[in-house]
Parts: sequence; C-alpha cells; structure tokens
Amino acid sequence: MQIGALTTLLAIGVLTGEKRFIEGRFYQESKVGGLLLILFVCSATVSSISSENQLSSLAYVVGIAICLLVCSGVWILSPSELLNDLKIYVIATAISALVIWRLTPDLGRRFGGVVHPNYWGLVCLSIFCLAALIKNLLFRSAIQLVSIAIIFASQSRSALLSVLAASCVFGYFCFRSARISKDIKLLLMVGIVTGTMVAFATAKEQIYDEFASAFRINDPYRGVGSGFSGRTALWRAGMDVLAAHPWFGVGAHMESNFISVGGITQAHNGYINTLVQFGTIGSGLFFGFFILSFWRLLCLARTSAPGASVGVALVIGYAVEAIFEPKLLNIGNPVSIVVLMFLLRPVGKTELGKINGAPYPYPVLLFR
Repeated sequence: MQIGALTTLLAIGVLTGEKRFIEGRFYQESKVGGLLLILFVCSATVSSISSENQLSSLAYVVGIAICLLVCSGVWILSPSELLNDLKIYVIATAISALVIWRLTPDLGRRFGGVVHPNYWGLVCLSIFCLAALIKNLLFRSAIQLVSIAIIFASQSRSALLSVLAASCVFGYFCFRSARISKDIKLLLMVGIVTGTMVAFATAKEQIYDEFASAFRINDPYRGVGSGFSGRTALWRAGMDVLAAHPWFGVGAHMESNFISVGGITQAHNGYINTLVQFGTIGSGLFFGFFILSFWRLLCLARTSAPGASVGVALVIGYAVEAIFEPKLLNIGNPVSIVVLMFLLRPVGKTELGKINGAPYPYPVLLFR
C-alpha cells in the first residue's frame, strides 16, 4: 500500500513538475549526498541479487529508490507550502489517533491491540514533533498532550524516550532564540544545571522510582531481567547474521529469513537491521548520507529556517527510537518518509548565505 502511494506521488510529480521533480533540489545542491545515495542503491541492488528471494528484495530496493525520489521531489513546493501540508497531516493524524484511542475498549493489551503499540508510539512521536509547526500555542500544546497520553496508553517506552529527546531539542532552540543577553542565558544555564544536580542529590530514589515505573525497568516481562522484552537476544542474533554476511548483508527486507528469537524475526534495532540487510558497505553509505544530511538540517535550523528545528527534533527522536525498534530506513510507514523528507530538504541561496556567513565553521563540502 505504501509503495503504491509513493508510486502515485512519483507519477503525479513527474506529470506536474517534469524534470525538476526527478532531479530534486537536494541532489543538485549536494553532489556528495546524491552520490552516497546512488552508491547505496547500487550496493542494495547487489545485496538483493545475492539474496534468497531476489524478486521480493529487488522490489523493496525499487521502493526505496522511488521513496528517495519522492522525498526529494516534493521540495519543488516552497518550504511554507510543504510545512502547511504537514500541519494538515499532523492535525488529521492526531484527531484520528484520539478517536481510535477513545473508542477502543480496554482489552488489557496495551491500547486494545488495534495495531502494534510501538507503531502508535512512532506515529505519536511524529505528532508531537510536527505539532510544533502550529503557531497557536494552545492548539499546539493540546495536540502534543494528546500524543503523550496515547504513548502512555500504549506503553511505548521507546517513543517516550524519543519524545524526551525531541523535547530537549525544542528546549535548546527555544533557549537559543530567546531575546535575552548571553550573560543572562549563561546564568540561567548554570541555575538549571545546579537545580538539576540538587534535585538528583535530594530525591534520587523518588526520581529513580518514577523513571523505573515509566520505562518498566523492573517489570519481569519487559524490564532489565527480560533483556527488555528479549531485545538483547535479538541484537545478538542480528550481529551473528552480520558476521556471517559482513559486506553486502542478506538483502533488503530479507532479515526475517535469518533471525528468529521467540517468534520475532527482526533484530528490534534499526541500525542492526540496516546492517543485516545491506551489510557494512551499503549501510556505511546510508549512514554517511544520514549524518551529512542531518548536519545540513542542523545548519538550517541554526539560521532559523522555517521548520528546520522541527525536522531536527523529529530526526533525533526517530534516531533514538531506532535503537529499540526495527526501523531506520523503512518505506512502510509515513513517519519514516517524513523523516526522509526533512533529511532531503534543500538549502536556498539566502539560507546558504546565512550559513556561510555565520561565525561558526561549517564545511562547504556539505553544500557543494
């Protein structure tokens, strides 16, 4: 279904945007980023050809290539137009999630078992981050509170940790953009650090108890004693598969043929899953693109480019969640695609001028 939607978007983009959609502004601006992705797709193709199910694996690689074209091509729209579309997406998604949550009977299976609880967590992470695009403070806060409530209802610990990471990013950019002197900012920072240290020193047991309760640390079925629901065993299984197929991996979307621990057929870690599928060569190319593109996005955020700080928060939250969930490069859900959209965000001439003229160094290699 997702590949069908991406293919439809590609067809519409080609018909309406002609060459501009296919070429993509990101690939025109960042020759290095474009080259890394081309080499990654080539490496993934080699992995698929040597896989156990060549046709299925190659089809998934084609889906990845289409996704990369679409996520770059959509930026033929202006940033303001695309960000407005994302506002519509987050409002519609938040309302849908809220309605399903309230209408779902409590069956004792973490949100009624409508879909996998961690999928709810992933969707709510995107709701929490993208809600920051909405200017109305009350409306934005209400949507974010709904997302957090659903995360608690689904007991998605990875999503909760990701939301905390994203909140730190928002706090940083809010603090950085505050119109107060640097001396006052320094004093505030010292006060925050000191207050945090005092709080931990005086109430560390209570803080630990709250943390352990929120993340089910002592739960016999999901806590440390269980290897966090068997994740540590799955990580070891994934690394064993990588050791047996180190260079090109087992092929895109083929990890389920090699990993099986307690009925679970993936490593429950986006980074290990990527390594298992594409090997060190393909994964290294994709990780290189991911880091380079994130750095570009961070540069944009520091120039207060529209929506860039939201993208940074979403990418960091998504990267944290990928430590515990089987997703990093995943074309099977809309959140992963929105993350790729932000990573493939182009840099306008005005924004590039601000970055190059900034008092902090950024390698020109990131933009040429």
